[in-house]
Amino acid sequence: MVGRISGVVMGQLFSRPKRTVGAALTAGLGLLSVVGMSAGIATTAGPDMAYAAGQSGAQPAQLGGWVPVPLPQVNGQSNESLSSVSCTSKTFCMAVGTYGIPTPSSGPAYSSFALEWNGSTWSSMGMDSTVQQFDPTSVSCASSRSCVAVGDAGPAHPPAPAAEHFDGSSWKAMVEPGSAPSAGVLNGVSCSGADFCAAVGFQMPSGQQLPYVQTWDGSTWSPVNVGGAANGETLSAVSCASTSWCEVIGSESETNMIYGSLAGGSLAITASQQTGYSMSALDCTSTTSCLAVGSTTKATTPPSSAYYLESAAMSFDGTQWSATSPVEPMQQSLLSSVSCVGVADCLSAGYQTQQAPGYSTLPALPVLPLVEENIGTNWSVVPDSTGSVAGSALNGISCAGDFCAAVGAFAETTSGVSAPVVTSVTPPSGSPSGGTTVDIQGSGFQGATAVGFGTLPAESFKVLSDSEIEAVSPAWPYMPGVIGNPPSIVDVTVATPGGVSATSSADLFDLDGNTSPVSTVESVSPSVGSVTGGNIVEIQTKNLPSAATGVDFGSVPAPFMNGSNGLVYAMVPQGAVGQVPVTVLYGSGSQGTASGAGAVYSYKAGFPDVVSIESFQGVFQGLVVLHGSGFTGASSVKFGSAQARFVVLNDSEILAIAPSGTGTVQVSVTNSIGSSGETFGDLYTS
Repeated sequence: MVGRISGVVMGQLFSRPKRTVGAALTAGLGLLSVVGMSAGIATTAGPDMAYAAGQSGAQPAQLGGWVPVPLPQVNGQSNESLSSVSCTSKTFCMAVGTYGIPTPSSGPAYSSFALEWNGSTWSSMGMDSTVQQFDPTSVSCASSRSCVAVGDAGPAHPPAPAAEHFDGSSWKAMVEPGSAPSAGVLNGVSCSGADFCAAVGFQMPSGQQLPYVQTWDGSTWSPVNVGGAANGETLSAVSCASTSWCEVIGSESETNMIYGSLAGGSLAITASQQTGYSMSALDCTSTTSCLAVGSTTKATTPPSSAYYLESAAMSFDGTQWSATSPVEPMQQSLLSSVSCVGVADCLSAGYQTQQAPGYSTLPALPVLPLVEENIGTNWSVVPDSTGSVAGSALNGISCAGDFCAAVGAFAETTSGVSAPVVTSVTPPSGSPSGGTTVDIQGSGFQGATAVGFGTLPAESFKVLSDSEIEAVSPAWPYMPGVIGNPPSIVDVTVATPGGVSATSSADLFDLDGNTSPVSTVESVSPSVGSVTGGNIVEIQTKNLPSAATGVDFGSVPAPFMNGSNGLVYAMVPQGAVGQVPVTVLYGSGSQGTASGAGAVYSYKAGFPDVVSIESFQGVFQGLVVLHGSGFTGASSVKFGSAQARFVVLNDSEILAIAPSGTGTVQVSVTNSIGSSGETFGDLYTS
């Protein structure tokens, strides 16, 4: 099982498609959290999601990227870490973790704590103090009045499995069955209702290590017979699509994946044919759709006993597991948690690093948070624009409809050692194929462990003094026609045990050798919609030398108009399910093109679309019929910001009562996939 990064508590919020405002990221002690809104994992920032991280402070966050959110201190303690989070709505999430309590005689001990999100702030609470040294590894909430956290407890080594229950006001210890093992760990829990949870881990009878499973019926835990179990196996995660079916995953000797379906009160373990995979998290939206994430190892060149960690993922179609390939933005990465809002629509969180290979699954500094989005077979990295603290990692992520939260920790910097500072980079540009020698000036360079050109590691570097580094630039991995090409103008950063240098205009380097500003598309808002098209999107461009002369969604041209400050407005054409690049054309005869990492639009099936509004007069005035598509399962109809009463007639018609006095407003429909975008046919005047 992959270990968790610990240090200072960290959390984050994601918003799709609307963006939240939080606090600026600051270094040092404190809690770090993320929240946000979603539309089927879509946002106006990045490929599909916005990221937030924060502590104390009140600086409004930039639109796009991660959005900072303040967190409370946990009794002023250090060595804090949040291990897991579960959200039931945008107004309720529960995160659990531990903090260190130094004791003179026996060194540090640990105490558990929880953080509750109410839609605007996090608040801390203690867990049941009668459970000695409870280390919660996983939490699952069926509602805001029923959460279950599992892990291990006790000063003995090995510890014993333990669980606690939150009833809406406080945490209480849960009594395990009489047959519970005296030694073992519960690694994962999933609750599909207030009267059903499943927890998995391992037990250690007679010196063996065997898979261990329990189910809870709302009052009592019961052990589950595990067939096909073998010594050395452990279960790391469970996800229940209903009270009668759960999928579990784990590993054999931490290298080969094992799995099984819990149904009818029994479980049979099967070894995956995909060897070398260690899966740590799992989420299932149905009995035929699951995504598991974790890591695998890749050998060094030349081969040695050390290795690199590489993110890994497996998808389940109800019959078999198949490998799928996450993005590897840095030299090493690991995905430790996953949450899905629909079939092939998932976010996964973990960490990444550019350090040299090692022997441990918990690499030393510098480590940075990593969030990736999975849509079917496509993976993309959700960009982080906050300048994350070195040592940051995300241990858990949870999405509830249009809202996600992620939690973890960041490591405190070494005492007395400050982060390095980059003051100049010479020359300011290099060859697209790499190999340019770059002189980096600044301070605090002694002991540097990495030099980065954006998310790319330098080909090599040499520390000449505390104020100078000589580095060789990497190649720019630009591929024509590929979605989400990385930018060519990047920040050059230096990492030491004291942290990673903050970015500024003084550290910019152009990987493709251009001295003139690169024309790019920064974002498409909203970045997700119906396959029928017809909705209006706002495209933010940068450094266009002239007005836009065209907009393409993939290879399909779209109607458009130019706005101010680099904005271009376009009507989305029809498309097929999946992602397409958005390209803005400019210049005489559309000779120039602008794209970028944020220039991606996602077409989704079942997305609501309001095409026209039919109004009634006389005695039925205020009664309207919405015409469109994707209305099945609609959960909300709004006239502007006002909620309306409505009845779904069929997939293409909704009967609604318009709130009075709204004026001219946009009418929107929300279902489990997302909210309808702005079109010419969705305006209503009362």
